[in-house]
Amino acid sequence: TPQAWRPEEPEVAQWVSYDSSESVVLGFPGPFGSDDVNVKLRGLDSAASYSVRDQLSGVMETQSGYHLQKEGITLNLTSGAAMRLVRRVTQ
Repeated sequence: TPQAWRPEEPEVAQWVSYDSSESVVLGFPGPFGSDDVNVKLRGLDSAASYSVRDQLSGVMETQSGYHLQKEGITLNLTSGAAMRLVRRVTQ
């Protein structure tokens, strides 16, 4: 995932497993705080469905790989860091 252009912007990192079955997305606010940031995920299978779990709140939803890559997910960084675990549920 690209690095922030300016130091005051939020920082987001994504890791994807070799077989595209899992991904972890971490978001951190900038030094002056941040609101929401939209992240278009990479490296997923566009034909598969994925569960997306907010590791801090426990909220989970299912989205297509296509949607996650084209529309992305929104990370709320108002109260600090955000973490999502993305797992393939169908192929």
